[in-house]
Amino acid sequence: MNLVIEPSGFCRKQYVVTVMGSPSEADLDFLRGGPKIGGMGQLLPCRIHVLEKIAPTKGERGIRSLTRLEVELKEGKNQQIRKMFSSIGNRVARLIRVAIGPLKLESVPMLGEARELTDEEINRLGMSCVNSNG
Repeated sequence: MNLVIEPSGFCRKQYVVTVMGSPSEADLDFLRGGPKIGGMGQLLPCRIHVLEKIAPTKGERGIRSLTRLEVELKEGKNQQIRKMFSSIGNRVARLIRVAIGPLKLESVPMLGEARELTDEEINRLGMSCVNSNG
């Protein structure tokens, strides 16, 4: 299972990310290409898809717009997504992991609870992580 938790394990991890502001397509292409970011070194290319642009609303800190994106990484360095978006001037407001490899996390119990993976899930996860290594 080290392939799942190791940053270099290349097991795909999928997130729904909400950022402040509206990143340009050029900025997203920069992130998709696997940039070199200070303190993190060279990142692997990733997938980023804009899910929705949320109209500006007035909050405690003034008027702000938000953008919700789907991000899929092959690696998972500490604070990677936050640092990626910070590098293009967009602070992450919310970050939710929704899948690891082929496993959707919607079936995971409530926060603080756990369940064992089935043999089939373990096999699918292992095969997915090995097959995406390259």
